[in-house]
Amino acid sequence: MSLQWADVANGLRIDGVWPHNKHFCRLVWVGRRREAKGAGAMCIERLRVAALCALAATLLLQGCAGTGLEKWHDVHLSEEFTLRDRAEVRDFDDYLELEQRLFAQLDEAVYAHTPQAAANSLVRYSAGSAADPRTRAPDWNHSFELSSAQPKGGVLLLHGMSDSPYSLRALGEALNREGYWVIGLRLPGHGTAPSGLKHVRWEDMAAAVRLAM
Repeated sequence: MSLQWADVANGLRIDGVWPHNKHFCRLVWVGRRREAKGAGAMCIERLRVAALCALAATLLLQGCAGTGLEKWHDVHLSEEFTLRDRAEVRDFDDYLELEQRLFAQLDEAVYAHTPQAAANSLVRYSAGSAADPRTRAPDWNHSFELSSAQPKGGVLLLHGMSDSPYSLRALGEALNREGYWVIGLRLPGHGTAPSGLKHVRWEDMAAAVRLAM
């Protein structure tokens, strides 16, 4: 029977009659079996990708079919620092004092209106839930200051967009152990409610950084 076969040993591909060399035929068979195995693995991988895409689409549709925005999505916290407050908030201590009023306002405007229920056991804004940062001391969503008796220098740590000083904790404590005076600044619009990012401007964040320096 005339067919195509591959000389695995020499990397040749020719047309001809199936040879009588058993060793050569074995090489061809192993090569074809590996090709089939590779094709099967590719199909499985494609099925996995398709399954993940279907799962992501399902979760997205479920999220979009919710009952609407929660309190923390649209609340406006008037105690948040802005550039306009620069005349009254003159230094970092003033900023910390204003921040305390801000988080007290968050408690009244959001936490007080979020039910404590089993369904909210992982909701950050449900008082006492597993995700409630207020159950930990200190609450690393606040700005923090780590002093040193004889500081080698001062370090100002800034978190990224939509983050909070929580992500600065490990680095700040490590630097403080090495003798540095460390400030971890909570940038305006962060660490409170997602709606905070709707109202903050880069000028507000820049003004807060200047206060902490």
